[in-house]
Amino acid sequence: MQMTDYDAIVVGAGHNGLICAAYLAKAQHKVLVVDGRSVPGGCASTREFADGFSVSDCAQWLSQLDRNVMSDLKLADMGLSLSDAKATISLQADADHLILADV
Repeated sequence: MQMTDYDAIVVGAGHNGLICAAYLAKAQHKVLVVDGRSVPGGCASTREFADGFSVSDCAQWLSQLDRNVMSDLKLADMGLSLSDAKATISLQADADHLILADV
Protein backbone atom coordinates (compact mmCIF):
# COMPACT_ATOMS: atom_id res chain seq x y z
CA MET A 1 0.00 0.00 0.00
CA GLN A 2 1.35 3.44 -0.93
CA MET A 3 1.48 6.22 1.67
CA THR A 4 -1.11 8.11 -0.40
CA ASP A 5 -3.58 5.25 0.06
CA TYR A 6 -4.24 6.19 3.70
CA ASP A 7 -7.02 8.49 4.78
CA ALA A 8 -5.37 9.12 8.14
CA ILE A 9 -2.03 8.51 9.82
CA VAL A 10 -2.08 8.28 13.61
CA VAL A 11 1.25 9.04 15.25
CA GLY A 12 1.46 7.15 18.52
CA ALA A 13 0.22 3.66 19.34
CA GLY A 14 -0.68 4.46 22.93
CA HIS A 15 -4.19 3.82 24.18
CA ASN A 16 -5.50 7.17 22.92
CA GLY A 17 -3.92 6.74 19.48
CA LEU A 18 -5.31 3.22 19.19
CA ILE A 19 -8.80 4.39 20.19
CA CYS A 20 -8.60 7.20 17.63
CA ALA A 21 -7.45 4.77 14.93
CA ALA A 22 -10.22 2.32 15.84
CA TYR A 23 -12.91 4.99 15.48
CA LEU A 24 -11.46 6.13 12.14
CA ALA A 25 -11.36 2.53 10.88
CA LYS A 26 -14.90 1.95 12.12
CA ALA A 27 -15.93 4.94 9.99
CA GLN A 28 -14.43 3.14 6.94
CA HIS A 29 -11.21 5.20 6.78
CA LYS A 30 -7.92 3.56 5.82
CA VAL A 31 -5.67 4.17 8.82
CA LEU A 32 -1.95 3.76 9.43
CA VAL A 33 -0.70 3.78 13.04
CA VAL A 34 3.01 4.45 13.63
CA ASP A 35 4.94 4.52 16.89
CA GLY A 36 8.55 4.72 18.00
CA ARG A 37 8.23 1.64 20.18
CA SER A 38 8.04 -1.93 18.97
CA VAL A 39 5.11 -2.70 21.30
CA PRO A 40 1.74 -0.92 20.97
CA GLY A 41 -0.23 0.34 23.94
CA GLY A 42 2.00 3.06 25.36
CA CYS A 43 1.61 3.19 29.13
CA ALA A 44 -1.22 0.67 28.83
CA SER A 45 1.18 -2.04 27.67
CA THR A 46 2.51 -4.61 30.11
CA ARG A 47 6.10 -4.57 31.33
CA GLU A 48 8.05 -6.66 33.80
CA PHE A 49 8.04 -4.86 37.14
CA ALA A 50 10.37 -7.23 38.96
CA ASP A 51 11.60 -10.74 38.27
CA GLY A 52 8.52 -12.78 37.38
CA PHE A 53 6.02 -9.92 37.93
CA SER A 54 4.39 -7.98 35.11
CA VAL A 55 2.12 -4.95 35.34
CA SER A 56 0.52 -2.32 33.14
CA ASP A 57 1.83 1.15 33.95
CA CYS A 58 -1.68 2.56 33.82
CA ALA A 59 -3.82 -0.35 35.01
CA GLN A 60 -5.17 1.89 37.76
CA TRP A 61 -6.85 4.06 35.12
CA LEU A 62 -8.89 1.27 33.52
CA SER A 63 -11.80 2.13 35.78
CA GLN A 64 -11.94 5.51 34.02
CA LEU A 65 -12.25 3.96 30.55
CA ASP A 66 -15.33 5.50 28.99
CA ARG A 67 -18.09 2.88 28.85
CA ASN A 68 -19.30 4.39 25.55
CA VAL A 69 -15.89 3.67 24.00
CA MET A 70 -16.05 0.12 25.33
CA SER A 71 -19.49 -0.34 23.77
CA ASP A 72 -18.77 1.46 20.47
CA LEU A 73 -15.64 -0.58 19.82
CA LYS A 74 -17.16 -3.84 21.13
CA LEU A 75 -14.21 -4.36 23.46
CA ALA A 76 -16.08 -6.97 25.51
CA ASP A 77 -16.40 -9.08 22.34
CA MET A 78 -12.60 -8.99 22.15
CA GLY A 79 -12.19 -10.22 25.72
CA LEU A 80 -12.09 -7.04 27.79
CA SER A 81 -13.82 -7.31 31.13
CA LEU A 82 -13.46 -5.06 34.14
CA SER A 83 -14.07 -5.99 37.75
CA ASP A 84 -14.70 -3.81 40.75
CA ALA A 85 -11.50 -3.16 42.62
CA LYS A 86 -11.47 -4.73 46.06
CA ALA A 87 -8.10 -3.25 46.92
CA THR A 88 -5.53 -0.89 45.48
CA ILE A 89 -1.85 -1.64 45.67
CA SER A 90 1.24 0.43 44.95
CA LEU A 91 4.06 -1.96 44.08
CA GLN A 92 7.56 -0.76 44.93
CA ALA A 93 10.85 -2.21 43.72
CA ASP A 94 12.17 -2.30 47.29
CA ALA A 95 9.14 -4.42 48.35
CA ASP A 96 7.79 -1.61 50.57
CA HIS A 97 4.33 -1.97 48.98
CA LEU A 98 1.27 0.04 49.97
CA ILE A 99 -2.11 -1.73 50.04
CA LEU A 100 -5.40 0.12 50.43
CA ALA A 101 -8.51 -1.99 50.93
CA ASP A 102 -12.16 -1.43 51.72
CA VAL A 103 -12.80 -4.16 54.29
